[in-house]
Amino acid sequence: MRFAITLTDRFKVLLDTALQAGWQPLKIFTSPLDGKIHDNRQVIEQAARLGIPVQLSPITEADLAALAAQGCETLLLGSYDWRVPNWRPYLAHAVNFHPSPLPEARGPFPLVRAILEQKAEWGVSCHVVEQDFDSGALLDRQLFAMAADETLNTLEWKCSWRWSSWPVASSRTSPPCGSRLSHRGRAATGHAGARPSACWT
Repeated sequence: MRFAITLTDRFKVLLDTALQAGWQPLKIFTSPLDGKIHDNRQVIEQAARLGIPVQLSPITEADLAALAAQGCETLLLGSYDWRVPNWRPYLAHAVNFHPSPLPEARGPFPLVRAILEQKAEWGVSCHVVEQDFDSGALLDRQLFAMAADETLNTLEWKCSWRWSSWPVASSRTSPPCGSRLSHRGRAATGHAGARPSACWT
């Protein structure tokens, strides 16, 4: 599976998992960061070691067309500051991984919200990418308990642990979330408010 990915260090587990599955990375998209809330130094260093091109500017339709010309099938979004153009004319799949139990807590900084609101339970989700942020068809989500003394670091670790068992690790050719993702990224079944069967193992 040839893929491109957007991410920061906080979401690097997605890249690591895809690489362990034998997927072929074509490009990493990230953005200029000051390291105060998000950082991407680990991502950029890993890309340099592996010879993966890195782009620090927004994805354009020309970028998507270039990926398609290289045989890219899937765009994975782990963390990104900008809206992605319509990907459907160019790629078979585009999936966003969001650190909240969607449809709850769409948008930026959901982990901060979980801590401030002292949630008893939180989760991670993956969904089809649409033009409105975090609005696409829900492909899967997994819930877990929040500790009474949860911190941003421990909550990030829990999310990373859940994503590390993403089932792409067992397949070189299957799209993210397996059969729940059909051609051009439409969900095979379910909708954003549904609770589908587990995609993680």
